[in-house]
Amino acid sequence: MNTRIRVINNSNQAVTHVSLFSMKFKDLMPNDTSQYKELNYNQFQDDPLIYCVSNEKNFGRYLKVPDMHVKQYTYVIDSLSNRIIYVSSYEDNSN
Repeated sequence: MNTRIRVINNSNQAVTHVSLFSMKFKDLMPNDTSQYKELNYNQFQDDPLIYCVSNEKNFGRYLKVPDMHVKQYTYVIDSLSNRIIYVSSYEDNSN
């Protein structure tokens, strides 16, 4: 089974054009959570980054790629400042 990832927007700003590992996610309002998506990451083709747009500014940050044995992994947008996304992450064992 492949790893599934999701994004939680825990910041106080709406984010659009959300992309992780070159995979597109839906726009997220504050406190929104995306659905899980199967991680389809190729280190030779995809960026190990999270990108988004907020208030017409681009934000980005390099991310840790989850280990292959992890079933579900969550990335949390904690805040946005100086064009950097501050992100925490954890293995999600709830399901």
